[in-house]
Amino acid sequence: MNIIVVRCPQCSQKYRLGEEKIGLRARCRCGVQFRVAREGATIDDETIFGWVMEDADPASHSVIGGSGIIDPHSHKPHRDQLSKPVVMDQTTTAGLHLDTIDEAGAHFSFAPEKLREEPFRTSLPKQCICCNSKRSLNLYLVVWYDQLSSDDRYRQHAHHFREVGRLNEVAQYEQPDWLAHLPPAAALPEPYQLPMPFYACPSCHIADEITTQVRRVEGIEHCRLTISNLEVAAKFFRNNGGRKEPAYSRLVQEYERQARDAWLSLPSNVRRQISHWHQPEENERFHGYFRDADFIQAEAGKAGVVLTDQRLVFHKYTSSRDFPLQEGGKIQLEPQQRTTGIRIVQKGRKDALLHMEPEEAQRLLERIQTIGSGWKISGEYR
Repeated sequence: MNIIVVRCPQCSQKYRLGEEKIGLRARCRCGVQFRVAREGATIDDETIFGWVMEDADPASHSVIGGSGIIDPHSHKPHRDQLSKPVVMDQTTTAGLHLDTIDEAGAHFSFAPEKLREEPFRTSLPKQCICCNSKRSLNLYLVVWYDQLSSDDRYRQHAHHFREVGRLNEVAQYEQPDWLAHLPPAAALPEPYQLPMPFYACPSCHIADEITTQVRRVEGIEHCRLTISNLEVAAKFFRNNGGRKEPAYSRLVQEYERQARDAWLSLPSNVRRQISHWHQPEENERFHGYFRDADFIQAEAGKAGVVLTDQRLVFHKYTSSRDFPLQEGGKIQLEPQQRTTGIRIVQKGRKDALLHMEPEEAQRLLERIQTIGSGWKISGEYR
């Protein structure tokens, strides 16, 4: 299959996809829809995100959250790891509807007028949208991208990933007054410009953990908010009066299932990065991802090792190697100043060398010894 690079005509974001997609309709993460055409640009992996291709009417609502872009051939966990999407039949509490729960997260909908309610805009829980940490939280604002004019989309897209303050800086203000100290989203019409904060710790990278879309049905606008982290989603629903609703119990159940699933418990941006270099084989079960310490936490998913019930998959920079577990091998530990060097050796294959924090290295070796046999370990942790 020939690979081409296409560029969004609005924000210049580049994507890689198969040549057979030429002529189909696509939606960029900035919200602009365009037809796929050949550009001929050099592939730049650092700017490649996944896809959702829409061979449909421009009014199609198939793009989850409106800003998520997922490759149709990207990593999908084994089907046994996923439950069927949970359709909640428009379960509602105080005007907030829980539509569905699926791999992308919990999908809520509500009327735009809800954004004028300050308690609603402060109802996202004060914990990291990615890892659930409650320490050293930075503030970000929900941005309704498809309400931006085309001239402002690129600027506001960058704004979405930039912190607007720290939680401890506004904690001195009594709610709801502290919202007045947050900047409105410039260039958005009312009520979409009103600040709705969410939170992340300094170690996590904000990507598609929370996404938005505004739909128009029979001339009436409806907001759709997708929250990937189901613990955050459950607390959001609870904070809006949903504790006694059956949907709340189902959200908690799905959150507990997500927490037990090695793949789904990873942040969505980490899953997306891994999907660029690891594709599951049929009947293969994902057991864990282990980050290379040469890449900071915000770059998690770009390099490291994926462990499945069948193989070790190594990736770093442009190097990728598979090591079937059943063939056995050696893992040599090489203590260094701050990290542990790990060399994976298997007969007939080129060695793989990476660096891990000692705790991460220990976790990897414990999982290998549990799943695989015939692997010898030598050396010590740092």
